[in-house]
Amino acid sequence: MPAIVTPKTLGVDDFAFRKGRTYGTILVDLDRNRPIALLPDRESETLSRWLQQHPGVQVLSRDRSTAYKQGMTQGAPQAIQVADRFHLLQNVTDVLQQVLGRQGRVLKLAPIPFSSAGSLHLEEIEQRLVFAQPSAKTQQQFKQRRAQRLEIYQTVWQLHNQGHSASEIAQQVKRSARTVQRYLKTLSFPERRARSDRGRSLVHPYREYLVQQWNQGQRRMRELFRDLQQQGYRGSYMSLNRYIHRLQQGQQAAEVVPVSQPVAQSVPSQRQTLTARRASYLSLQNPRTRSDKDEQLLHRLIEQNPTLAPAIELAQTFAQLVRQRQPQQLDVWLQRAEESEIEAFQRFAKSLKEQ
Repeated sequence: MPAIVTPKTLGVDDFAFRKGRTYGTILVDLDRNRPIALLPDRESETLSRWLQQHPGVQVLSRDRSTAYKQGMTQGAPQAIQVADRFHLLQNVTDVLQQVLGRQGRVLKLAPIPFSSAGSLHLEEIEQRLVFAQPSAKTQQQFKQRRAQRLEIYQTVWQLHNQGHSASEIAQQVKRSARTVQRYLKTLSFPERRARSDRGRSLVHPYREYLVQQWNQGQRRMRELFRDLQQQGYRGSYMSLNRYIHRLQQGQQAAEVVPVSQPVAQSVPSQRQTLTARRASYLSLQNPRTRSDKDEQLLHRLIEQNPTLAPAIELAQTFAQLVRQRQPQQLDVWLQRAEESEIEAFQRFAKSLKEQ
């Protein structure tokens, strides 16, 4: 390996040796755009020691974790610490997701009526497929597990405020260090995210073929299963069975017909839903790369959920000043966020000032 030349600008971030288990720290020479060192963990002491052994760094770029902040302060107190743009955008996305998540596990959008002159496409068929609702017992178990997670989250912050390290907290609450660090990065209790792949399985790539066979009257499960296996399907018989059952449920809401035949305008459609994660991504996606379809979906989201508009506008303004490098607008945004009635953004603004 070539000898390390201490850069003036150093980027610091974590990486996984084994995801979910063991993490290290990567150091990148941002003057030459090349990695120069891998540290065996992401503890503040390890980073501090490296910086002391390689004096001369003037600017340090990092995420907003307390461990890296402490390591940089101890190891290179004279250097300027900068929160990098990637993590700032990631942070504001998390904050917006927390706000949207409080509206419920999904955000409902009113249906778009189908034209009587159009054809019923696969997407329109699947909008009518009914998902089974969780039982009362399942809902009660969900509430109990959420209460347990909330209690652990509050304990983590109490121990953190008392000065305990992440590893010490992990031992006391009997959770992984990764979970503890994730809790300490969130300014409010992180709700569980609804699955973005709900309704998708190994059957998903073959759904068009299955709808076509269904429309032609082919309902024999064993034959359909063999046909899909010949086409490369590697899923189970039960997964296929569940999908066919959903087609039967969908037929109760609207007659499943070949796509070449028109569908009556009176056929009802289900409400579309968005997860908080998907809605956050749509809101903060770069407008230059946002598709017309996503633009329309975002417009409908704000139009039909006007109480979300202030949070979305705050997040979009922050993303814009980060992307367009407008530091002179930061103080104005911080004041707006603190004066808003949105607690998550108030905390985010306060944490930015403390950084």
